[in-house]
Formats: sequence, C-alpha cells, structure tokens
Amino acid sequence: MDADDLKKLGFPDPALFERLIFVVGPAHSGTSLVTRSLLAHPDIVPSFRQESLFFEHIWRYRDRVDDFLFRRLVRALLLPPVAALADEKGTDGDRKRILTRLTREAIRDRSLTDIYKLYPVFSALLGARSKRINEGKRWLDKSTTWRGVRLVGEHFPDARMLFVFRDPRDTVLSQARRLARETGRDDAPVIDDGQLLVQSLYWRTLARLCLTARSKWPDRVTVVLYEDFVNKPEEVVEALLHRLQLSGVPEEAIRDALAAISSRAVFEQGQRYQGVTSETVGRWRKVLTEPQAAIITMITSGTAKELGYDLGDVPIVPGLVPILSALANPRPWPRIAYDLCFPAWNRRA
Repeated sequence: MDADDLKKLGFPDPALFERLIFVVGPAHSGTSLVTRSLLAHPDIVPSFRQESLFFEHIWRYRDRVDDFLFRRLVRALLLPPVAALADEKGTDGDRKRILTRLTREAIRDRSLTDIYKLYPVFSALLGARSKRINEGKRWLDKSTTWRGVRLVGEHFPDARMLFVFRDPRDTVLSQARRLARETGRDDAPVIDDGQLLVQSLYWRTLARLCLTARSKWPDRVTVVLYEDFVNKPEEVVEALLHRLQLSGVPEEAIRDALAAISSRAVFEQGQRYQGVTSETVGRWRKVLTEPQAAIITMITSGTAKELGYDLGDVPIVPGLVPILSALANPRPWPRIAYDLCFPAWNRRA
C-alpha cells in the first residue's frame, strides 16, 4: 500500500497502519474489556469492526478458492464501508478512485498486509467512533483464535501484541456454559464434560502459542491477566498505554470509559454487567464439580503456571475418570486429535 496514496486519502502519517495493536486471548477471557478500554484513548483507531475476523474469514481461504471467489469474498466484507463512503457527502472522485485501486491491487496480489490494512483505512475514512485519523498513532484489532498471532508478528514488525488470559477454570466454564445455552437448555444448562475437555485444549493451545510468541518477540508482547484488570483496571490500562508508548489520559477519562462498558452475563440469562466487575473471578468454585475442575486442571495446569496461575496439585485420579468418560463420546475426537497432533505455531494460518 503506497504511502503517497495514503497521504492523498488524508493520512499524514501512513506509518500508522504499520503500528497495529493486536489483542488476542481465548473467548470469555476479557479481550473485549481490554479492547474497549484501550479504544477510549484518542490515539488508538479501531479496525472497521472491533473484531475484524480477517484471518478467520478471509486469509485462511487465500489458497482454497480461485481468484474470482477470493475477490467476491473480500469485497463482500468491504461493501458496507464502500457503500457508506459512496453515499457520504463531500467524498471526492479522486479519493474513491484511489480506494478502488488500492482494494483491487491488494486483492490481485493477495497481499496479507495490504488487505488487512483496508480495515482501518475504511474505518478511519468513515469516522469510526468519531476519531480523527490524522491524530491516531496506532490501530487496534482483536481475535480469539490462534490464526493471526504468528502472521502479525512476522508481517508487522512495529505491531504490539497484547495477550489476555483468565484463570482457565473460569474461562472454560464460561465457554461451556454458553455452548450449553446454545443447545436450548436455557433454564438449567447442563455442562458437558466433553465440552470441558475440548475447551480446555483450546485454552491450552492458544496459551502455548502466545507463550511461544512472547519468547520470540519479548519486546513486542505483553500479557494481561483478567484478574489484575478487573481488580485494578485504571492501573492496568495506564501500564498498557505506557507499554504502547502512548501518552496517558486522565484517570477520570479511564474511569468513565470503563463505566460505560456493558457486557452480557453468561450465567444469569438476560442479566448484563455495567462497568468492570470482579464478581466473575472464581465463579468456577460455585459451579464446577470436583471431577469437572480436575479435567481442566489436568490439561491446563502446566501452561497456566507459566502465565502466573497456580492451579494446585494435578488431580490425576479425579480427573482421569471424567476424561475417559468424555472420550466415550466420539463427537470431540476430531478436535482433540487436531489440537494434540498439530501445535498451533506450525499450523498453516
């Protein structure tokens, strides 16, 4: 993506699009909380969506479809911002032609960096969240999968990666409870041991990948623990901004941004949390049975310890029985075999 073209579009600092903040963590680990808190800073520009899903919905198919389908796939996701720009009063023809050409060239070359940068470009031109792009210093995207971690590290040397993790027992419980609700058992969702097993492996796989990235790029990676964030959110946000080499903001502004965050409760249907709360810390103690907690501990304990979580002694006997019982159901076998046989770092993203 040519710097002169970006300047003609109104971006005085094209290097902004090299300075990505990539927030990664398992689902239900606090990635949305961290993302929304950072987006309160005036120097951080969002992607077109809070979570672009670029690596999950576009890049993974780059070699699986022909040129025609790949163009349709990219353009389908970019049509809403393109249409909005076309309807925007005062949008000059030169800018539209440049945007069309940049999009066409990025798709033709199948350039990871150029296609990915289209998200913040369109977001900025649409005035996302009322921010002025010429004042931005970094742009932000988030993901709850392994796909983009290695690629961002290799293709965006000026990027900073924030890995958000939560006690695996709370994370896995929250994921399993959500999946139980999606089956239709709204009144009393039953937590399936097989799902606990699969989600524990998902947590461990993503954590192992992030730990590998931290060892490879220690100056570009920061680990954020959910428990620290919800107990001292202002301090954690201030530390993150310092790590990102961004100016601090008044504590009042951080508190207001955190207070405005709204999230849906997983355990109480219809209930929402307003602001940042520590009520969700340690919820697993009230919900999981001892054998269920043992499943999670057996699978995640070693990796969790590297992140700073001490899950206690590994309960081999209490955990082995429910694991064997869960394996009696063939449904989770493909996912389990995939996670065990193919380390995320070596997978084709």
